[in-house]
Amino acid sequence: MVMTIRFFAFLFIFGLMVCCTPCFVDAAISVEVEKSMKPEIKRQLAEAVDSLIDERRVCEDLGMTWPLRSPSKQPKSINDEVMRRARDIAYKEYPRSLEQGFRQDAEALFQLFKRPSKVKVMLKDGTMIKGVLRGVNAKFLHVDNNEKIRVADLDIDSLARVDAKVAARRKKAYVRVKLTELGEQRQALEMVEAERISDELYIASGYIQINGEWKARKKFFRSRIEQLRKDLAVILDGPLKTKVYYENGLVLYNGEWMQRAQAEDFELQRQPFDGGADEFFEDEPAGDGGDGGDGDVDRWD
Repeated sequence: MVMTIRFFAFLFIFGLMVCCTPCFVDAAISVEVEKSMKPEIKRQLAEAVDSLIDERRVCEDLGMTWPLRSPSKQPKSINDEVMRRARDIAYKEYPRSLEQGFRQDAEALFQLFKRPSKVKVMLKDGTMIKGVLRGVNAKFLHVDNNEKIRVADLDIDSLARVDAKVAARRKKAYVRVKLTELGEQRQALEMVEAERISDELYIASGYIQINGEWKARKKFFRSRIEQLRKDLAVILDGPLKTKVYYENGLVLYNGEWMQRAQAEDFELQRQPFDGGADEFFEDEPAGDGGDGGDGDVDRWD
């Protein structure tokens, strides 16, 4: 809640006005009288609240720029733009041409050996063998002039270099893995960029993020102002009722509101004295040495 110096001064003046009287009990006045004063109380309450709220200051205290305007874009439009721009950035960083490159890489990695050519094969036990390929059949590779390597001993990638069916499967698997990795890279970048672009667009379009949710700044501001008005009304309601009652000739007597004349009658009945009513309810206290009694002051002025 934004509390200004004017607010404290306002409450101080009210405190002086009501002279620290206790809370009123409206049992002594009729419902009609009380009801007739409600419009005036409501009017003065609205004026008091309006005088205490500086909307520009509240706006700036909330970290927003005055004056506030309605959002320039709707959330759906912003979200669509965020996704489009983030996707464009991701595909610029990881272009579609990479996909064709994976296929070309697969062809090169799992190309069948030709004879005679220098080859390098890996066995399942981790042994690497290098040499010139002299021949190959379903069971053996002939490397150099006298070494034979069992096809069954080759690891899967080396086997793909001598078996066309295995080669085709390895090519597909390689491309599939690479495309999956590429998709994950694109998605990760999209998420980072989407968050950045989202913040940029929502702020520029007139929104503020509250508890992780974007809200129109103007709508959020109005809700805060309304809450501030309610809070101030709760504080000022009692003092303003007291002020209006006094202005309309009511006084607080023994914890009850009543007409001044009625209170005077009660006081006359309660207080024994030799003089008339005017002696007790003087407008001014008696001076020293005068005949006005003990100088009592009218308690309702």
